[in-house]
Amino acid sequence: MHWHKDEQITPEQALEFGKEFAENWFSGFQTLMAVHKDKDHIHCHLVTNSVSYEDGRKLHNTKKDLERMKQLTNQMCRERGLTVVEKGKHFDGSQIEKGEVIAWSKDKYNLFRQQVKDSFVADCAMAVLKALENCISKEKFIEKMKQFGWSVNWTEKRKHITFQNQDGKKVRDSNLSKTFIRWITV
Repeated sequence: MHWHKDEQITPEQALEFGKEFAENWFSGFQTLMAVHKDKDHIHCHLVTNSVSYEDGRKLHNTKKDLERMKQLTNQMCRERGLTVVEKGKHFDGSQIEKGEVIAWSKDKYNLFRQQVKDSFVADCAMAVLKALENCISKEKFIEKMKQFGWSVNWTEKRKHITFQNQDGKKVRDSNLSKTFIRWITV
């Protein structure tokens, strides 16, 4: 869990938030929590033993469970007066403009890149981040991606943006989003 750099939350409050979440969601499972602010925002890491110490059952989370987790954390945020992220909006509640692309964590992608050097998915993510650094429009973004060896299929008629490298390997924006935890919003 992490909070926007402008969110009014203390490390102690983040720890309490993590404890409540773990007690609700991972009851019967050992969970280790760490709260820190090594970047410009507070975040809480939870590491959970997937085998219950009570009865030995295995923890399984489905896509529906992930959605319920999100609903639980959103409810917990509302109860504390914290911001709940809305799809298509910035932290301050202003509308994300159509075609605006937002990167969340360059450090995470650099770490991933070091660990998975031959991953064309990581290569695509890195190219997107580099392209985003100086882009002011959809057209400039597509042009920059081409310079990095990636063609971009981005039209209003298609549900997804598709990137293709020179070897013909394709990556959808939704795959990047799943791999890197909501890093691009269009």
